[in-house]
Amino acid sequence: MRQRFIGLSLAIAAVGFLVAGCGQTSPSKPITHKKSIKHVVKPKPKPIRYASPTTGMPEKSPGGQFFAVTVENSPQARPQTGLASADIVYEMETEGTITRYLALFHDHIPPLIGPVRSARPYFVTTAEDWGAPFVHFGGSPQAYQMLSNYPYHQIDGVTGAGGKYFSRDPSRVAPHNAYLHTDRLPTFQQSVLNGHFKFGQPPLAGTKSVSTLSIVYNSFTRVKYDYQKGTDEYLRYQDGQPDLDKGTGKQIYTNNVIVQYAPMAPIPNDTHGRISINLNGPGLALYFTMGKEIAGTWQRNPSGKVVYYDAQGKMITLHPGKTWIEVVDDSVPVTETK
Repeated sequence: MRQRFIGLSLAIAAVGFLVAGCGQTSPSKPITHKKSIKHVVKPKPKPIRYASPTTGMPEKSPGGQFFAVTVENSPQARPQTGLASADIVYEMETEGTITRYLALFHDHIPPLIGPVRSARPYFVTTAEDWGAPFVHFGGSPQAYQMLSNYPYHQIDGVTGAGGKYFSRDPSRVAPHNAYLHTDRLPTFQQSVLNGHFKFGQPPLAGTKSVSTLSIVYNSFTRVKYDYQKGTDEYLRYQDGQPDLDKGTGKQIYTNNVIVQYAPMAPIPNDTHGRISINLNGPGLALYFTMGKEIAGTWQRNPSGKVVYYDAQGKMITLHPGKTWIEVVDDSVPVTETK
């Protein structure tokens, strides 16, 4: 028993000696703690979203080509080319109750537009309201007087070097055959001045449903817009037939229709029966969007721009997309169908 105890003591002593010996020959190294490096994932920048100032539709970048063109609408000019691509179109009477268009292009520029015809004072005023470079093929004396002080770029197909932007269609007779080649135009890079209306969710509370809108300017200019619920588009008809674009072969449509009531009167001593249109206001306006009718007003504000208002006096909000503006006076029949 005593021998086992002695042996155990010697074993313990030996272990202690070894441990002590290890401590002397291999001193312990200080423990270093590595700092943990966190991998920070930077969020991807959100793509900048731009909205077209003429349609409210998404676009890749702001700016780009923008201009206004006077397009004929007499029977000899139909079907027109390029109108299906226009963002905004004004239809106004000229002499003899014949209507003519002022078409604004920004989102989509077609290769060919026409027939292009001469300017009238109210076309000049409207193009200037938008800050638009103005393309026309001649003009009335009153229009030329206004164009002498036009603050933006203008191209006249019958004066100076303006003819190089146009060609004549031999299948039609003059003056119904002058067409604008948009690839010949300079890049205007003019900012769009849209302070007339905005795009978003229209104020539809309490409005009435309207599926068809008809406007009769004369016996050969009977316009109809037929609402398509599935696409929120208004298909355009003229004289009982689909209003087709010659360039695309497709029927013209719009997402919004504005009926703008404006007083009209013959220009005194004008031998061609030209008229004046009062675009100062105030006046009544009807807005047709998403199958509904919204009543409102319009007026030229102190800064000199025509603004369209709803019944509460707020700038009207239209459905994003194309807009056609029918300028009429009280003598033009406007009818609706639910």
